Amino acid sequence: MSKTRILAAAKLAVGTDVRVKTGVTLPDLPDIPLGNWAGTISNIFVNQTPVTYEIKWNSRTLDDMPSIYRKRCERDGYEWHAVTLYEDELELNTGEALKMEQPTEIVTRPLVMNNQEDRIRAIFQLTTDDPLPDVEYDTLAVYYQYLVDQLSFPFQAQYKPEDRRSGSKPCQVTVRSLYDIDDYDAEECYGLIGIGLYQDKRIEFPIRDIDVKQNDPNHQLIDDYKFWMA
Repeated sequence: MSKTRILAAAKLAVGTDVRVKTGVTLPDLPDIPLGNWAGTISNIFVNQTPVTYEIKWNSRTLDDMPSIYRKRCERDGYEWHAVTLYEDELELNTGEALKMEQPTEIVTRPLVMNNQEDRIRAIFQLTTDDPLPDVEYDTLAVYYQYLVDQLSFPFQAQYKPEDRRSGSKPCQVTVRSLYDIDDYDAEECYGLIGIGLYQDKRIEFPIRDIDVKQNDPNHQLIDDYKFWMA
């Protein structure tokens, strides 16, 4: 079917004010009903059957939407100021200020410890509804204490300096401890700093710049930290 014929088959047009029918939810957010949330059609996806529309929420909907909706969209990398819905989930917005449906019972997915992001959330005592926290002093201090408690010292790692312009090559180091986070500016020094030995000499390095072999019990701890820093 041509694009022109599909557009002709669509009952709604770009620029039309619409609202969501009562009881409609998104597959990934079944506990958040979208009934009477309103906006304007900004795009029609002509290559999908049934016809699918992008709706930009209006200011009233943005003001009144529950914070959990924004939080989950940010967590999952979705836009919270717009949504994509099928034609039969929409109706014309005739201007009445109808009450927006709100969640009555939020169902938070439990943390899954074989999920990397969930393991990091657990460190900060977050739920699956929370995005990962930003890297700043307070969160680095929490991660520092966690790694101090969980890492098994000493351990072997390959240190790969991020700045290769200095001519430094990857080297094998023995990680002995972490530099006390209160003794330096962690935000300015690329995060947490390790203290170790290289050829019997003391060396300091950002933890994010080391690799630990997969069979080492510290591998997952370091890998999760590097993922968060990235």
